[in-house]
Amino acid sequence: GRKRKNMTAGRAETIQKAREMQIYKSDDMVQKGRHKLTIQEQRCVLYAISKIKPEDTAFNEYVFDIQLFYDACGIQNESYTELKSILVGLKSKCWWVPLKNDPDTESAVSWFSTVRTNKKTGKVTIKFHEDMMPYLLDVTAKGKFYTNYYIRFVLPMNCQYAPRLYELLKSYQKNNRKWFFLIDELKRKLGCEHYKDFYDFNRYVLTPSVEEINKYTD
Repeated sequence: GRKRKNMTAGRAETIQKAREMQIYKSDDMVQKGRHKLTIQEQRCVLYAISKIKPEDTAFNEYVFDIQLFYDACGIQNESYTELKSILVGLKSKCWWVPLKNDPDTESAVSWFSTVRTNKKTGKVTIKFHEDMMPYLLDVTAKGKFYTNYYIRFVLPMNCQYAPRLYELLKSYQKNNRKWFFLIDELKRKLGCEHYKDFYDFNRYVLTPSVEEINKYTD
């Protein structure tokens, strides 16, 4: 009985540790990025980003445990097949980013350039697209503007627009000034231009996002 209890306590500690990981992104990536992801895809991307260490390079591979990912995110009854479809979605969705060393050149990137899963070990191996990595690596260096937060703030969110809105607000928070978005601009940033009517945009995007941000985050 005691051994089982210790294992459970150890597992809880591992899950807690995973939730305490931090996300670091350059402000450019947060403020200029435009991508439409489901809530599960966002959790997966953010969980993978939380694995990046300051000394990593663009060519690092990251390995994570499928069950720990589900436990940390509070996801229940998801299958191995379901995760594979989430990963395929992330690998196939592309958008344009300006190259860090040549802003006039844009690169079509997807989140991951490599995705491997192993059903036997229950592990996933991913590599981020190398042209996107400068926005995620070494972002805390002196003079760079970056956004960071604990992954636990966004993992419980269920509204697909809430993590993205939270990130945006967080990126603008540090200058401590008032700022505003034009509605159409904000719709583009959140990937919800299909809500043409403000009533719908407010009802399905802003209100549930603000509720979750107030409930779960700092």
